[in-house]
Amino acid sequence: MSWGKVRPSVNPTSPIPNTSRAPEHRLRSAARRSGWVGLLFVLSLLLRIPPPGPLPSTDPERGGLLTLDGYYYARLAAEPTGPDALRDVLSAPPPDRPHSALPALARLLPAPHARTWLPPLAGATAIALLALLSFHLFPAAPKPLVALAALAGAATPYFTARSAAGWFDTDGLLVLSLTLLAASTLMDRIRRPRLPAIALAAGVVLLAWSWDQAPDVVLLLCAFHLALFAVCAPGRRRSALITALALAGTLVLLLGPAAVFSAPIRWLGRLDYLAGNTALPYPNPAGLVEEQISGAWGEATLAAHGGWPVALAVAVGGVALMRNRRRSAAALLPCLLLGWGASLTAPRFAVFAAPLGAIGLVALA
Repeated sequence: MSWGKVRPSVNPTSPIPNTSRAPEHRLRSAARRSGWVGLLFVLSLLLRIPPPGPLPSTDPERGGLLTLDGYYYARLAAEPTGPDALRDVLSAPPPDRPHSALPALARLLPAPHARTWLPPLAGATAIALLALLSFHLFPAAPKPLVALAALAGAATPYFTARSAAGWFDTDGLLVLSLTLLAASTLMDRIRRPRLPAIALAAGVVLLAWSWDQAPDVVLLLCAFHLALFAVCAPGRRRSALITALALAGTLVLLLGPAAVFSAPIRWLGRLDYLAGNTALPYPNPAGLVEEQISGAWGEATLAAHGGWPVALAVAVGGVALMRNRRRSAAALLPCLLLGWGASLTAPRFAVFAAPLGAIGLVALA
């Protein structure tokens, strides 16, 4: 009688498990995801086709743009060395600060009609990136359902209108920047730890370069995501901390030391603006601009998600995401504060609810 370890009997005729199909299965899954992402990108561009009529152009003589700020950015795209007197207001950026990324990137497209497609490309790229993040967060969910939920949550009427061809403004670039920043934390379980760092770097640079009118808001958003990345990034904590510190130094160089040191004072001014405590010796012109007129909660929700049913579904999905993946929910906190909170004061901030809507609907689905 043997008292040693009992070895299980092996049937020599039993088939050996085939593990060579694992790479093939991953390739097929990646191909299906890429197909759905490409389809969403094309659909997002189709949603941003201009209405019938003259094609919008960045040429001031032809016109056709859907926003007055578009002509300001169009002139900067045509005159890269033009003075800041084009927008001579009290809150104009200092002369030594570089202009927004919108006119700089538009100059890469020679035709004035083609330049108006830069915001739609940015908006469609943001939706495609949100679909990729949804596939990563919920790998077991059916691909068609994830793609449909991501498109329905992100392609809201307000965000679609403010990133359509002819709306030559920075809304599409800002949403894409915020999506890249959130992706640095949402990709916490990815096998390639360099991708979150690349997304974080791209988001910091693009946001600082795009939102040239609000460097204090850029500093606050980037500081939050840099701190979150240093704590939640996959891989070694030392590498994540070094990456966050290096990007913080890059952010200071992009914004300028003056903008960084004056940020606390501007934060207090932002709070007064949101609270409606701005006392001016003359009527505030912001009250005459539709996108800056404060409204009720229902109006802000309608602008952010297109209606109460979608907003409630996003809220339920956000709660489910918070219970299962708290780090991912923390990455979407700026979208919640800007898209839902600040939109009560200025409806234009409702575009920032697009990432929250996409991930929230996918989590519910």
